[in-house]
Amino acid sequence: MNPRQNELLFRYWGKAGKNEAGEPIWHPLVYHSLDVAAVGYVLLRKNAYIRKRLAQMLGLSEDELVWLAVFFLGLHDIGKFARHFQALQPDLFLELQGDKAELPYVRHDALGELLWNRFLRPYCAARGYLGIAAQRGSRSSADGAADYWMHTVLGHHGRPVTAKDAERVVATEYFPESARQAAETFFEQWLGVCENVAGIRWPSAKQVKAASWWLAGLTVLCDWLGSNQEQFAMTPQPMPLAEYWRHALGLAEAAVAKAGMVPATPAPMHDLAELFGESFKKPTPLQAHCLDLHLEPGAGFYLLEDVTGAGKTEAALILAHRLMAAGAQRGLYFALPTMATANAMFERMGRVYRRLYANDSSPSLVLAHGARRLHEGFREAIDHYPNAQDDSYGDDTEPAQYRCAAWLADSPKKSLLAEVGVGTVDQAVLGVLPSRHQSLRLFGLFGKVLIVDEVHAYEAYLFRLLTALITFHAASGGSVILLSATLPHRQRRALLEAFYEGLGQEPRDLTRTSDQDYPLVTHASTIAQEESVVASREEVCRTVHVKRVDTVEQVEALMAEAVDAGRCVCWIRNTVHDARKAYRELRAHHPDWNIVLFHARYALGDRLEIETRVVNRFGKDGGEAERKGQILIATPVVEQSLDIDFDEMISDLAPIDLIIQRAGRLRRHRRDTRGNPIDAQDQRGQPTLHLFAPEPVDAPDEEWFASFLPKAAYVYDNHAQLWLGLRLLMEQGAFTMPTDARRLIEGVYGDVYPPPGLEKSYWDSHGEELGDGSLADYNALSIAAYYGDTDAGRWWAEEKAPTRLGDSTVVYLARWDGERLAPLREGGEFPWQVSSVSVLAVRIRSAERPALVPEAEWERVLGELPAKGKWGVLLALDGDMHGSATDGRGNTVPVLYSDKEGLLVGEECEEL
Repeated sequence: MNPRQNELLFRYWGKAGKNEAGEPIWHPLVYHSLDVAAVGYVLLRKNAYIRKRLAQMLGLSEDELVWLAVFFLGLHDIGKFARHFQALQPDLFLELQGDKAELPYVRHDALGELLWNRFLRPYCAARGYLGIAAQRGSRSSADGAADYWMHTVLGHHGRPVTAKDAERVVATEYFPESARQAAETFFEQWLGVCENVAGIRWPSAKQVKAASWWLAGLTVLCDWLGSNQEQFAMTPQPMPLAEYWRHALGLAEAAVAKAGMVPATPAPMHDLAELFGESFKKPTPLQAHCLDLHLEPGAGFYLLEDVTGAGKTEAALILAHRLMAAGAQRGLYFALPTMATANAMFERMGRVYRRLYANDSSPSLVLAHGARRLHEGFREAIDHYPNAQDDSYGDDTEPAQYRCAAWLADSPKKSLLAEVGVGTVDQAVLGVLPSRHQSLRLFGLFGKVLIVDEVHAYEAYLFRLLTALITFHAASGGSVILLSATLPHRQRRALLEAFYEGLGQEPRDLTRTSDQDYPLVTHASTIAQEESVVASREEVCRTVHVKRVDTVEQVEALMAEAVDAGRCVCWIRNTVHDARKAYRELRAHHPDWNIVLFHARYALGDRLEIETRVVNRFGKDGGEAERKGQILIATPVVEQSLDIDFDEMISDLAPIDLIIQRAGRLRRHRRDTRGNPIDAQDQRGQPTLHLFAPEPVDAPDEEWFASFLPKAAYVYDNHAQLWLGLRLLMEQGAFTMPTDARRLIEGVYGDVYPPPGLEKSYWDSHGEELGDGSLADYNALSIAAYYGDTDAGRWWAEEKAPTRLGDSTVVYLARWDGERLAPLREGGEFPWQVSSVSVLAVRIRSAERPALVPEAEWERVLGELPAKGKWGVLLALDGDMHGSATDGRGNTVPVLYSDKEGLLVGEECEEL
């Protein structure tokens, strides 16, 4: 290479900035390219699981995989050779190349695609590089593979490159001869550094396409780490690329370690008392089965169906620990339905996860949801991570039970990269939606055990997204553990079919389909499928009596009896409206009662405080002092994963699976007659669940349920299924778990027919479910496609990707004191987050600046909001907590916030 061409390389910047004196500084493009490649080299060399699995997917040896991946990572930013990109820093462009340029903006990833297709690819073909055929029509096996791999690494800014990004671009204007020469020079020199690439046997284009989802995620990760100026300082001095490569490898070692990306070593299989603590007695039948289950190599499917309290969480962790100890997986992600349930699981995992790894490892535990930084334990984990190298700080003090590298914790996009993650299922399914950086999420799950709790709780849209995620996860060799109290056969079949689709195999038939096949463990692998009925834990085998009440006066009498006897009671209402109404009426009639209202429409700070109060009062460790005479009026926020129990329970009529779930919070733990925890048989007698429901008449009409609970009729719109469930419960006046679980579920969700008067409700709801599922299929990415297949759909900003149906708006509540707007809850590190509430967009779509608030003050606050308010609504409240907003129909509606009742909108304000 002649000196002039070599010098040309260092006239192109990859990163630019200013020093403390305000002078321009830069990092040559070729150095940045090698920084990113060096990170990839270190990551792949250190992570045996990822290296091995990617090599298998591509049909390569592990060494071949490393060098091909590293080579293409070094080409990820070739679009920055474009004249337009260099001119984004006009002064630097003038200094380096003595030139100016004014060209329309084009993304540099799209310009990289242009450079590859128009110039570099023909350049390779002419010289026989990479095995690319000289004639476009006679493609070699390496030909398409190189194209797809290039396309994958170029889409490293969160979405694939699309052809329209570079439409109407004149290639020679963006890449004049000098730019092309610089790109060709870099390509040759980089190929020389990666000399192992020259003789590599290439994967097929089909193999590269199949692996492209995870290769894209690897590229994003390497680019983020390799772009850190603290780790890769600006180095404008020219040196041979081989010399800089050696320098970059050292920097990459430090960068990977600081980011917490050095993989932790899984521990050998522990004794269960060692894993879960000395208080662990003996395994439940489900846990014992998971301890003895034969594990096949490769991807595995495990569906654990058992009653509430059977120890499904511990059973899942036993399986995950066994898979990790065997080297089949390297970590886990625990996906839950809500932030509240994720918070509770994070607390539990904090006591266990370190035992999954060797003592000399420093695994990260991440909480993955939008409000994770409000969790004190998670913030503590980040603060303590740099010291968390052993079990003490060296001064006889103990470290935090949670540990997490700060780099992993600063964005939900990175959360799944931690060895152990706990969060909402939404964070995981974003990996199969065309949302920015979805590939990073898929890569974060690569080699992890995906544990999904409360599978029965997901509505049709989210359930279908979950099946898509299972397909992708199985295709990557990952194992999935699904937990459910009860699951209809059709859903079990759908989950299995998704797993087999990921394996590229035909699904096998279900063998266990009778009412007696429960509790049930379904295990599938590349080799076999096994469905095993297991016994239930003795303590959870019980009969729950069911009685119906149909007046508020009857409910009030039940509560009065419970309060007089010193018991605690919960009324689960189906809607916020009905919960508020009950709360107001009971407080008015009984001002001396201790009543707490709990639902999802409080400002986040208030909701977290109420949730903590509820768990402390009604949780496993609560006793007579906390529980005596306490009443909780709640919405379904209490029915999933929160470890709480009540002496007495009333529930609005709901779908049968939710009724079973709610009953699981009735006398859940063993207590004496006063409500104190005991290690003996429960002394409170047989539980009775009271259902607030209409009479299950033989010939219900269309208004059977809507006339009884008008608001709930919109929430649970299949009134035929409500009727079917109520009839089954009333026929015997009780149900026994686990004996009746399958019968009840299939009696409502199986091949049954609705009564004539409720046929319309049945078929309308069924049609809506099919539509929601079809929308999920349309939105979800397809495993049959590849990362660059833009026909898969739109690419949304992460905040706008629909993981659930029902368009919600984040509302930031501000108080106007006459001089300034302040967060509803001032103080603390995250005042605007704790002052926010999520509301259906049909209720609040937008809010205008009140005339009393100066425009400058309004703009100041908008700038303070998370993402500068881009994905939310700023709502100003006066001193009496009143305001106004615009609903989804364009109407102005009054708004009121009460710390007792949460956010009220429209007609709800008048009721208060």
